[in-house]
Formats: sequence, structure tokens, C-alpha cells
Amino acid sequence: MHALFAEYARAELALREPSAEASIHRRAAQWLRSRGLAFEAVNHAAAAGDHELASQILVEFQVPLISRGDSLTYVRWVRGLPDECVERHPVLAASAAMAALLSGVLQPEPGQTVGVLLCGANTTAVTFD
Repeated sequence: MHALFAEYARAELALREPSAEASIHRRAAQWLRSRGLAFEAVNHAAAAGDHELASQILVEFQVPLISRGDSLTYVRWVRGLPDECVERHPVLAASAAMAALLSGVLQPEPGQTVGVLLCGANTTAVTFD
């Protein structure tokens, strides 16, 4: 019954105030983020269409999201972002590459360079043996 009511409430809100749904999702994302609930926060930021907020949350919570076993979800979220967001937050590409390696999605051949790690002024190519 709860899911049916939620669907009805969303439909009514969309009819009466079409722009309100994105605002509600954005506020929910910010509230969840402030409480460390990154998984839920990213889902609400995405539902709001706020790619910048989703990017910020993914950067802020990259380690806990990836280390708790959500590597595939993390890769999917980063792939779903516009290129401009990843360009503004280059750590997203690096963390998504690490998540892809950890999850087994990316299985480099021996000798294949899969990415470049930027650490301050030092640049190091990563090659697998």
C-alpha cells in the first residue's frame, strides 16, 4: 500500500508543481549527504538531475562507497555523469578506474597501461605485469 500511495503522491506533485520534484530530491540529497548516507544521496541527486551535486557526493564518499563493495554501482554512476562533470572533478575518473579494477570489470592485459595517477606535480603511468 505504501508504494502505491507514494506513486500517487508523485503523480499529483508532477501535475500540480512540475518543478517541485527536482527541488525535493535535491534537498533530500543534501540532507542524506550531511548524514553520511552517500548511496541514497547520489540516487536523489540523480533523480533531481543535479549532476554537479552527484559529482560532489561521489568525490566526497569515493572511499567508503568503493570499499564497502559498491564498486560496480560507483562505476555506473560515474559513467552516467556528463563529461563536463568528470572534467571538473578528475578524481572521479581515477576512482571509477580503481573501482572497475577492484570489481573485475576492467581486467588489463599484462603490460597494459590503464591509467595515469596524478599526485601533486608527479605523474605516474600505471602498468600491469
